[in-house]
Amino acid sequence: MVHSSSFSTQFRWSDSVPLPAYESRRANPFSDLRDASSDQKADNPDRGLLSGSGSSSAFARPQMLVGSSENTFQILNKYDTVIIVDDSTSMTKFWTEVSSALASLAAIAGTYDEDGIDVHFLNSPQYELHLRTEQDVQQLFNSVSPGGYTPIGDKLEEFLLPYVKKFKAEYDSLKPGKKTKVKPVNYLIITDGVPSDDPESVIEITAKRLDQMNAPLSQVGIQFVQIGNLPEATAYLQELDDALKGKYGMRDIVDTTPYHGKLDGDELVKALTGGINRRMDRKK
Repeated sequence: MVHSSSFSTQFRWSDSVPLPAYESRRANPFSDLRDASSDQKADNPDRGLLSGSGSSSAFARPQMLVGSSENTFQILNKYDTVIIVDDSTSMTKFWTEVSSALASLAAIAGTYDEDGIDVHFLNSPQYELHLRTEQDVQQLFNSVSPGGYTPIGDKLEEFLLPYVKKFKAEYDSLKPGKKTKVKPVNYLIITDGVPSDDPESVIEITAKRLDQMNAPLSQVGIQFVQIGNLPEATAYLQELDDALKGKYGMRDIVDTTPYHGKLDGDELVKALTGGINRRMDRKK
């Protein structure tokens, strides 16, 4: 069953037409969260999240994606995976390519994680949770027609604000040295263009809040996967990847994957696992 959500309006700054990127800085949507910097807990042991072997799967293993392995999906099983698809007007020509790539990803990932993947869109209220088959993905994409702007900032805020609040509630209740039970999350955003709003502010605020709570470096990851070769989009996404850590003095939670002529399930797996591995290797 395809779901329709009204949740996307709950955490918006406004319901007006999205402003061009960088036209104005956002107010801090996390301002109601108490500053955690004054009472940081001991270094969180979750920093070793990827060490050791993953849990075994209860499902039979199908044909693997090229370049993938059982260990890869055992790693991904430690994370919630949320896919956000750009459904702006310019994505019409890429719709079949994106749906095929996600169908492949869902079919394989679903055999290692009973939760499957969650797929949402930037504009459409339609979404689906726990997708595990190609047919499920195709049914969802058939229910959505591209059209509208590219409000990546608003959509990220919709997910990141409640997630950080949930993590903070857990953080405040933990005794020093105890592990958080909030599952790490990867947001994978497939887009062809420059955002019509300001995702940079949302990313900055999220990263700084995670730093203040001494959250594991792997707790939140944002992977931008470009489709198409629009130079402005390539430059903008590369700036998000390369410049934010130094610009704001924060942890690096963003990775980008440029377009290489074709998007498929294997590229999406590489984007997810590559982002995890890079975050685990980085120093704060």
